[in-house]
Amino acid sequence: MANGEKKKRKIGVVGGAGVAVIALILFLLSRLGFGFGFGSGDGLSFGQNTAQANVETKEETTDDADKTVITIKVSEDKIYYGGELCESIDDLKERITADDAAGATFVLEQEYAIKSAMDDVKALLAELEQSLDIKVKYPEK
Repeated sequence: MANGEKKKRKIGVVGGAGVAVIALILFLLSRLGFGFGFGSGDGLSFGQNTAQANVETKEETTDDADKTVITIKVSEDKIYYGGELCESIDDLKERITADDAAGATFVLEQEYAIKSAMDDVKALLAELEQSLDIKVKYPEK
């Protein structure tokens, strides 16, 4: 009986040490910019690799040139134009072309943007810079 109790204690000590090591590793990873999450759209992420695409548009006028400034925000996989959610990249294009955007400046912002969504928005804005004579301020890297 004494031998069985020693085995249980040994397994308990080794198991406890293993749990402590795993907890320490998770703590260190979270401090280094790694994230852990559960639920819809969440999960294991590494630093800024997780992206959300929300595009918001804020209309402002500048005093010196009286030009419209519109903010487009990409958050996760959602695109916002003027604070309104766009259903797709085509919807964003329709909204920009429907507005009198010639000469306007668009400010592109991102908040946890998914790379593919951000790339789609950047490609659309680059195309419209040429065809509609708009200016785009891209986020700093």
